[in-house]
Amino acid sequence: MDSPDLPQTTILDCVQTVSAGKANYIVPAEDGGYCMLGVRRGYTGNPFEGVGWSKACTGMDQIRSLIKNSLSPSRELVDVGPTWYDVDNINDLFKLCRNAKLQGGWEGTTLVKTMIGLGIWEACEDEGRIEIWMSSNFQSSVTANGSKEGNITPSKPPSSELPKEATSVDANVKKVPRKPPRSIIYDPVTLVPYLPIHVPAYNKWMSSPELLKLTASESLSLEEEYEMCETWRSDDTKHTFIIYSGSTTLEEAEGGLKFVEEGMRRMVGDVNMFVRIEEEVNDEGEVVEAIIEGEIEIMIAEETARRKGLGERAVGCMIEYGKRLGVERIFVKIGDGNVASRILFEEKLGFQKVRYVECFKETELELRDLNKGLKYEAVEIKEPK
Repeated sequence: MDSPDLPQTTILDCVQTVSAGKANYIVPAEDGGYCMLGVRRGYTGNPFEGVGWSKACTGMDQIRSLIKNSLSPSRELVDVGPTWYDVDNINDLFKLCRNAKLQGGWEGTTLVKTMIGLGIWEACEDEGRIEIWMSSNFQSSVTANGSKEGNITPSKPPSSELPKEATSVDANVKKVPRKPPRSIIYDPVTLVPYLPIHVPAYNKWMSSPELLKLTASESLSLEEEYEMCETWRSDDTKHTFIIYSGSTTLEEAEGGLKFVEEGMRRMVGDVNMFVRIEEEVNDEGEVVEAIIEGEIEIMIAEETARRKGLGERAVGCMIEYGKRLGVERIFVKIGDGNVASRILFEEKLGFQKVRYVECFKETELELRDLNKGLKYEAVEIKEPK
């Protein structure tokens, strides 16, 4: 399928939305198509920063400058190119579109509505499965203020060209595990679920220029932070805990929500695990391998709590948490400038290098022995009916 006819003078805002700890941008590619750039928006349990439009940019030089100056550290570049794809094979787009189209949620809505509105992409629902492709006769330019010029006529490829639906060789297709009941992990470290009561303090953390730089994040308003917190509570792919300093006894942990509230003065950071299914598909469209992956991210926000072993214990518990959840591979992605995280994961926790992405200056490390997690005790929070 031909790439869209996009005039060289077109000013196209980078479409921005977020999923699972990353912001995704649709930007012009040098070959005349487009590419999706997945960008880490902070490893703080706060990945919804900056949802909306980024500043307008023209041409690849400006794109590169924007990436270099504003978006680092970044994730992998996914080449969307001048053709259409079955989004079952592009996990991020699939998750975003499914959320926006099937669940009616706001996560992914910016991306889908904007792309369909501009005629860049067209999506349809087919027996509960979404197909998404690039329109072949896109004849529109977008001005700096977002107004549209020209006619937009998205086109659907012939049904004979539609990709085959991926099938599984194994009848037991893997699914993301259901999120367990919210619990307080009280030994050997105190981790409590991220709840609305934590939002004001967390939002204050993320107003710090230092933390915004370290996490490559943009600050959220208090209202946006509350919305993000509520969205995450019901999402089985997102597991976020606030780290409390100091030890906690069984009796204290059994206090449930009362303990969570009274212990807020001990908040020092957060630790997250983002769970997903990674599938390998063969040329016939069959899923030949699928594993449950968990990406860990951690932030010690309070300076006085750093270099005291809290991060190591918190991550150790999350490794065990993932193992109990059924996660089969645990990994982390660390930018070059984050020396503290590199020392924590590689030297102290034994994560090993998998790959280095030169263009984004980011290293992926994985833990090859999930038995290295810290055994922990936990108490389920009994919430009022």
